Amino acid sequence: MSPAFLRAALAASLLAALQVRPALSQTPQRMHRVAILQLATAENQRKNEAAFEQGLRELGYIEGRNLLIERRYADGRGDRLPALAAELARTRPDVIFAPTTPAAHAAKDASATIPIVIAIASDPVGSGFAASLARPGGNVTGTSNIQTEVDARRVQMLKEMFPKIARVALVHAGDKLAQLQIAAVRQGGKSLGVEIVSIEAQRPDDYKSGIAAAKSRSVGAILVVSNAQNGQYRQLIVDLAAEHKLPAIYPNTEWIEYGGLMSYGAASPLLYYRAAPYVDKILKGAKPGDLPIEQPTRFELEINLKTARALGITIPQSILVRADKVIE
Repeated sequence: MSPAFLRAALAASLLAALQVRPALSQTPQRMHRVAILQLATAENQRKNEAAFEQGLRELGYIEGRNLLIERRYADGRGDRLPALAAELARTRPDVIFAPTTPAAHAAKDASATIPIVIAIASDPVGSGFAASLARPGGNVTGTSNIQTEVDARRVQMLKEMFPKIARVALVHAGDKLAQLQIAAVRQGGKSLGVEIVSIEAQRPDDYKSGIAAAKSRSVGAILVVSNAQNGQYRQLIVDLAAEHKLPAIYPNTEWIEYGGLMSYGAASPLLYYRAAPYVDKILKGAKPGDLPIEQPTRFELEINLKTARALGITIPQSILVRADKVIE
């Protein structure tokens, strides 16, 4: 074997080693598995989920690179949630992101061990997800919009806006969360001399018949609580309120985009964004039961004067001056 051939063979071996070494030195990134379970449609939750995914990206989780997301949507049908939750649990994700109360119930029923992160569950303790906000103790943690407490404040706002109001219709889903919401609103209404008329709705026809019946009972305003069904049918509810000339107060600013009169609450996209760090901590080894559930510290009051004019309503100055945003 000639020296020239040996030199060529040695050079080829060195070149091959140099080409292989970088690939060998790179540690493959672990693929984290996150499941998302929603009661509403994908389109309805696009804005909220974009905020959640933005939070994950800022923490270094890139879908397709080190993150695999399995998504399931019940399209507004609560009866589909248990099967979808069980299906997701069988994929053995690291975390299930079940942002709403109905989705979290279904996920918790499907697994008592897979960590579950919530985003806008209204009453985690009352709903049975946590022993306390400071120390949940189970497999559920995340952020809450504490709507049951805020709903009583919304009744006060309606009474301040319409001092002679005697009846307020409460639009709810008739589920476990609704019982907590009804109790909070009735307690708030009792102290103000306001009767609460219940409207249980999960389908379009429920909203149509319920709001029409409330109008016939001389209801003076509508209070729409935060739940996935109401969120799914935002435009329908706003349109029905306008059709029956009923002023309404809604859970958050997203409703104003659909033409709602007034909203008071925490913005859902922000709570979805704040849920991302919980997923990060769990993926890094934290136990959900040890992570305190976060509550919003800022609630926004938004008023749509265009809708007020269409309804023939004058918003009191005492409320306008407190508004975070007024749409002319």
